[in-house]
Amino acid sequence: MSRLSEKAQRLVIASEKARTLLSEACKPTADGVILRNRTKAGLSIRANNIEFVTVHNAESQASWQAAVNDLCEAGLIDPTDHSGVFEVTAAGYDMAEKL
Repeated sequence: MSRLSEKAQRLVIASEKARTLLSEACKPTADGVILRNRTKAGLSIRANNIEFVTVHNAESQASWQAAVNDLCEAGLIDPTDHSGVFEVTAAGYDMAEKL
């Protein structure tokens, strides 16, 4: 039986940015890590050494933040003890295989 709930599947399938972020984070070179950092310059979200927030306006930053939120809410990534660092869960790897 799959570890993915219907809710998790709906959230991620509905969000192209969440799918992209999860897929990159699950690549072997990414070690299952997503990094989120906010500075004066704006929001940075990275996985597999790729910067996803390439347009630094409020709308772009909000949409990439929503992708991280969707992945967390779906249980596909979990925050670590380090601020802004997220790890892919077993359910996240299961979902990435289906994408």
